[in-house]
Amino acid sequence: MLDFVEINGFPVMVFKGERKWLAGCPHKRRPLRNSEVRGDVIRCPFHGAEFDLNTGRLVRPPESKTSCPEDCSLIEVKVENGEVKFSREPFVPSLPRGQ
Repeated sequence: MLDFVEINGFPVMVFKGERKWLAGCPHKRRPLRNSEVRGDVIRCPFHGAEFDLNTGRLVRPPESKTSCPEDCSLIEVKVENGEVKFSREPFVPSLPRGQ
């Protein structure tokens, strides 16, 4: 149901074989590879933000003193005619220092 691939150096989640999202939480740019998935919702293991894998929308805000950026949603990835396009500026997810 949720697969992980790399496209142009970016980790990407492929949901139900069709929807593609950057595999990074937009809250603090943490990786989502080892996240819990329940139905169509993925939960960030770092601060608990939850996102709908069909729409990319935030369905539960993070449990953190730091709020989400204004557009706190997953970044959509599309591949058209061999060209990779992101719904907004992508980032490479990283772990916090010391982990």
